[in-house]
Amino acid sequence: MKYEETCAFTLYIPHIPDTEKPVPAPNAPNRHPPRRWVVEVGHAWFNRFRGVLIRWAKSSLSYLGFVQIVACLIIGRKLLLFSG
Repeated sequence: MKYEETCAFTLYIPHIPDTEKPVPAPNAPNRHPPRRWVVEVGHAWFNRFRGVLIRWAKSSLSYLGFVQIVACLIIGRKLLLFSG
């Protein structure tokens, strides 16, 4: 299978630019801004919390609990943002 067929079969949207089409100018209205991968965005959200960025917890269970609390805070903030 070709790469494009595999992506279409698995419903994956590739982030690889098409080399056959010319790249639009930087100020063109049809040019999309660069996007960050979902994982990069998630890491950026988690790194806003100092306890996750600098691991203060000595035990792995305490650190896991803190990561779970931070995940709940991030989800709660996003829900408040989208709910109005």
